[in-house]
Amino acid sequence: MKKVLITGLVLALSSASMASGEDEMTSLSYISYLERYATVQPVSQEESLEAVINMPLVGGDRVDSAREARLEIVLADANLVWLDEYTTLSLDAVAYSRDSDADRSVIFLADGAIIFEITEHALSKKPVRIDGRGATVYLDERGLFSEAERLAQSCRITALRRR
Repeated sequence: MKKVLITGLVLALSSASMASGEDEMTSLSYISYLERYATVQPVSQEESLEAVINMPLVGGDRVDSAREARLEIVLADANLVWLDEYTTLSLDAVAYSRDSDADRSVIFLADGAIIFEITEHALSKKPVRIDGRGATVYLDERGLFSEAERLAQSCRITALRRR
């Protein structure tokens, strides 16, 4: 009986290591923090859904935050985005996401304010691109960046902390 259990354990461990060696390192983006109310319009649907913690997000999804709302999104490439109230953001592409083969994350900020962190664990070597109505910004250094204002024709990026 012991011999059968040990053999089964060895086979299970060896097959698990073979599977992880062949798999690509991919994930999904998700909402990790939510205060108040926000909605998500999935790329595959016409109607918006109420956002909840741990809700998966994929490229093409749009997130809208309401009055006094705050939320944090963990991107599949290990970077972080914090949304302020009255913010509309689309995940145009996310690097290392299961749903696409994008080599960089691309975010469209339609309205509102975000803080973006390129973490020390970031997976993509290409700069993150943030598009707005009037400007495009590339973030290529680790750090915490505040995009406090993005109005129709203006853009202001402030590096809060660089590593």
